[in-house]
Amino acid sequence: MADKQLAIVDPSGRLIGEIQALAAIAHISLRMVRPGEPVTDCAAVLVAPALAADLGPPPPDSPPRWIVGDAAGAARLAGAASQAGAAGVIL
Repeated sequence: MADKQLAIVDPSGRLIGEIQALAAIAHISLRMVRPGEPVTDCAAVLVAPALAADLGPPPPDSPPRWIVGDAAGAARLAGAASQAGAAGVIL
């Protein structure tokens, strides 16, 4: 059983495919959510950078958002984090 649950906004499924094995090793379960779907029972929300601008600010009392991406696109990820009101970026 997972110790933590993270929501992931990734309609393409590419991001979850990349991090699912690492999440399992760390005893973290990933739960797919749709853009705009309320999330209350997760420790954080992982967001694919391409969706950041579409999300708007996080709702009150929602878990922190984190943009997940490759370090090669760090500037783009920082911009995405700003647009989504994210707590930061995970490289």
